[in-house]
Amino acid sequence: MGFHDKIGKRKKGGHMKKTFGILCAALCISFFCLTQAPGEPTEEGTQQPLEVKTFVGKVGLVYLGDSYEDELRRIEVVDDTGQRLAFNVEKGTTKITDKNDKAFAIGNIKEGDKVIIEYTKDKKNRKLALSIKVLE
Repeated sequence: MGFHDKIGKRKKGGHMKKTFGILCAALCISFFCLTQAPGEPTEEGTQQPLEVKTFVGKVGLVYLGDSYEDELRRIEVVDDTGQRLAFNVEKGTTKITDKNDKAFAIGNIKEGDKVIIEYTKDKKNRKLALSIKVLE
């Protein structure tokens, strides 16, 4: 058997199949790495901790939204220095209580009531009230 006999007996497409397989594997790996959006959990069960802040002030405005249009409910609060912040209030997320820690409806909050709001910010930098405690 000479050199030329071995060349003729190579598998057809052997290198192409191997190259195609490596290319497919690389594409699959890059696809799975890129599908995780920034800020999402990196592993099952681990999440980035929420930064919870507190704001104390008097209610300037309560916007109950429109349940028919599914608009957000908001509360605007002004602190002693005059800083005015608006917070989104979501059903099932925001816990509203009175000074005795009893459940309180957002519709019962009046302008001028003193409140303590614990909140966090979402990806679009909007403030979401996690809890509202009505003191007065």
